[in-house]
Amino acid sequence: MALLRYTRPPQMSEDELQRLLVPLDRVETDLPAVLEEHGVGVVTGVVGLEELAELEKCWCEDLRRAASPGERRRFEEAGGNEARRFPLELANRWTHGAGFALEKSLMHGDFSWSVRKHPNVHRAFAALFEDELRAAVEAREGQRPHLVSSLDVPFFSPGDSLDSASVEYGSDGAANKGLEENLISAHVDQNPHDVREGLGTRQIYQGALYIWPATSPTATATVVWPGSHRATDSGGAAPSEVLTDDLAAVMNGAYGSHYCSMGSMSNRDQRRELVEGWKRYARIVPVPAGGLLLWNSRTVHSGWGGSDEGGGARLAQAVCLEPASRRPERERVAKLRLCALGLPSTHWASVGMQHDMVLYGRGWLNSGGEKDSKEGAEHGASAASADSDSPPGLPVCVDWEKAKQLGGVAHVGERLESLLFKGHGSPGFYLTGMWDHQKSEVDDIDTFLQELIKPEYQACI
Repeated sequence: MALLRYTRPPQMSEDELQRLLVPLDRVETDLPAVLEEHGVGVVTGVVGLEELAELEKCWCEDLRRAASPGERRRFEEAGGNEARRFPLELANRWTHGAGFALEKSLMHGDFSWSVRKHPNVHRAFAALFEDELRAAVEAREGQRPHLVSSLDVPFFSPGDSLDSASVEYGSDGAANKGLEENLISAHVDQNPHDVREGLGTRQIYQGALYIWPATSPTATATVVWPGSHRATDSGGAAPSEVLTDDLAAVMNGAYGSHYCSMGSMSNRDQRRELVEGWKRYARIVPVPAGGLLLWNSRTVHSGWGGSDEGGGARLAQAVCLEPASRRPERERVAKLRLCALGLPSTHWASVGMQHDMVLYGRGWLNSGGEKDSKEGAEHGASAASADSDSPPGLPVCVDWEKAKQLGGVAHVGERLESLLFKGHGSPGFYLTGMWDHQKSEVDDIDTFLQELIKPEYQACI
């Protein structure tokens, strides 16, 4: 199949963007209608300027914690107090695609967890599930319901080095030349043929909290086809429906996969029509700093790599919240497993699906970093071999003192090794990236995982 490419889509005009903007203090009244109509919205003012600076400091500290001593020195020499000065070569090794930070347990650092637990993020998502949360209150006889979070990845592209010593949050600071062409990776993240109970039909919204603004054409950003989640104005089928009715989506659904991409469609005529629609209607969303981009999982969307030199600047955190009533106990334990290993989930908050881009990932059990020097080699050995100090990239949600009580990092690492995906037939795995502790060969693994993860993080899991 020939690779499909498209030229840089236009950034949303001011008029187009205004239809999507919802101030934080109006999410309860305005946000549901915006998402119903357009399938995408931007909540502004979710995080203020001072807190944005604090979140970037958290991210810098997460980068240092994940790095080997040699990598850490390189960051410090480049200006270690600014994430935009993180060495591009390291960033390209630690991320995939449009800056997906899938390595080094970065999705389990202070930065990501600060976003997942942020009250304003919870407020925005709660506005989308008002009826469901109200029903949960009644079912639980007045007990306060809550939302649980996905364990998805940060989006990070440092972009080019900047001339200035600091960056204002009012501009994205990108100075590099923007790419004129990307591969078409347009897709939806909900498949009506998904065999996992309820996942193909329920309302689900994905999000990304932007720390740096995505307002420059050179920025790495999200591209959406507004309105593609619903029937056309002329009464035609929704573009997302055409996409998910394809044979490829039906086959993916049988394996418990929600991902349906335009490029993998088997019906070439319908694929050609959708590609033309994507080229005509796709828009880059210029999200301001501190804004929360939200979209319906049935809205056709994609990432846009902003420059030739590894992607224009972006720092954002992917986040999805769902009512806790949707998340079964089995999936809660599966999410504890991801936390303990330092692995990401996909966008779902209600299931512990290991991200399909790192099905063979080892999280913090991987080597710690560089091996081109004696020091790097020592710290690049298996993390489970060192008991004296915290290994590089240990998830912040792991109770390190409890790990020592449970036999030390080596013993904990050995137990966690048995929970890794090693191919078809791995104990405990069923469908794509799905794990069930009841099918695991490790005794009392649910109790072990619950003891290992700090209680303040479990509330969001």
